Amino acid sequence: MRTTMRRRVYDALNVLMAMDIISKEKKEIQWKGLPNTDSDDIESLNAEHMQVKGRIETKEAYLKDLEEQIVEIQNLIQWNESLFQETDSVPAVE
Repeated sequence: MRTTMRRRVYDALNVLMAMDIISKEKKEIQWKGLPNTDSDDIESLNAEHMQVKGRIETKEAYLKDLEEQIVEIQNLIQWNESLFQETDSVPAVE
């Protein structure tokens, strides 16, 4: 139990060090503080979010168009197959 608890504390310290919230040298741990988020960072992230959202909407529209084309092609194939079965040959082009 004690080793498990010690391991969990060690894991938590490693996470805080990876996030640059604390620093550790030998047995001395120093609090560095939480990372600051500037308003410029937030604006930058919002702008990036809007760009990604726009790309997603564009790709969704493209996907919908492709799905409609697939349905149209499948309908055309069925129509051609029904004509072929009725005449037992490929219909002549007029």
